[in-house]
Amino acid sequence: TYEVKVAGLPSKEKLEKLETGVKLEWGTTLPAKVKVLKQTDNNTWLQINLIEGKNRQIRKMVEKLGYSVIKLRRVAIGPFKLGSLKPGEYRKVPLKR
Repeated sequence: TYEVKVAGLPSKEKLEKLETGVKLEWGTTLPAKVKVLKQTDNNTWLQINLIEGKNRQIRKMVEKLGYSVIKLRRVAIGPFKLGSLKPGEYRKVPLKR
């Protein structure tokens, strides 16, 4: 799961394209879940959940639709959420037995 700040205000149709898959040089991406978190006059914050994670995939998907990524941060990997951890901090992951 990523939070992405995009330059511009993508239309509903463009966001639906992210959800159905974007054709890139290596093939079509798997569907992603996209949610608009916040919009300003010039930018949009999106939450994007990927099923796959190819190199620079979000940047390439957004650029293919005619927008650029200003900020990109991963906030979760599977069930593990970043939460309040700061850079360099960690927490132990309980093992299921």
